[in-house]
Amino acid sequence: MKMDSTFMQDSGFSSLSSHQKILVVLGGGLVLLSYAALFGCAFLSVLSLITKRIPRYWKLCFILCAVAMAGWMAYYSVMFIRGGGMMIYRSNLLMFWLLALATLSSAFVGFKYPNRYIAASIVVLIVAGYSYAFPIWVYGIWFWGRK
Repeated sequence: MKMDSTFMQDSGFSSLSSHQKILVVLGGGLVLLSYAALFGCAFLSVLSLITKRIPRYWKLCFILCAVAMAGWMAYYSVMFIRGGGMMIYRSNLLMFWLLALATLSSAFVGFKYPNRYIAASIVVLIVAGYSYAFPIWVYGIWFWGRK
């Protein structure tokens, strides 16, 4: 059987350098962690609406969302500083802002009166400071609307 020349190219995972392999594995892990955090937040939201009680697992959801969001910040910061031709995909952009919203909402639901405002303020300040220092997420929204 004869294969097309496009399938004969050596552009697989084995042809990447070790540094690129690490970035691919870390990026894939961040995607899985982000999906788990967003799924957990959605599950707790539905559970809270059905039972009309607030589950005690919202703090864990806050931590999971915050770690996923911090992972995306660190990943794109390293790529931005390194200057290695970075692309922001719509799915990554949407996932980052959904994680920021999930982290903020879980801070309000998961903590009690004085701590909820402190946690929410810290999340807002970190996202705003990161967006100012590395404007890739804000420019991504601007470019998303352009065709």
